[in-house]
Amino acid sequence: MVDVNERGERFAREMAQMRIADPSPGRHHELWLRAGAALMVAGLVLALFAYYKAQDTLQPIEQRDALALGIAGVAATIVGSTVYLRYAMTKVLRFWLARVSYDLQARPMPVRPVRQPPAVPADPQPPVPMSARRPPAEPLPRTDHLGGAR
Repeated sequence: MVDVNERGERFAREMAQMRIADPSPGRHHELWLRAGAALMVAGLVLALFAYYKAQDTLQPIEQRDALALGIAGVAATIVGSTVYLRYAMTKVLRFWLARVSYDLQARPMPVRPVRQPPAVPADPQPPVPMSARRPPAEPLPRTDHLGGAR
């Protein structure tokens, strides 16, 4: 059985041979990750605030303002979660893709045998004429839409 440390060291050597950039997060990566999380939370807070503001008043103009604020909060939540997921999954998917591509390069491709076309008989049977295949069916009796005969 292969030792876990040995596998990790072998994987690090293989990554160095493939010249793949180290996916360790830099400042830029961490900044976008935190900004996405903050925007997601701020959007939720904004949407909840707008909901309570709209329920607190009877003035239609203030309710419409709160509705617009709530929609902006939902949009901010969606954008923030998208940014967060994009930068959170980058690390995982980069190593996964590198490992899969290396495994595909390291594994020999299976050789499939060439498929031969089926042998044609020496004297093929002549096609059967249409009239000899089956007698024509009798036409169905005509009925009205309720099932009765016409």
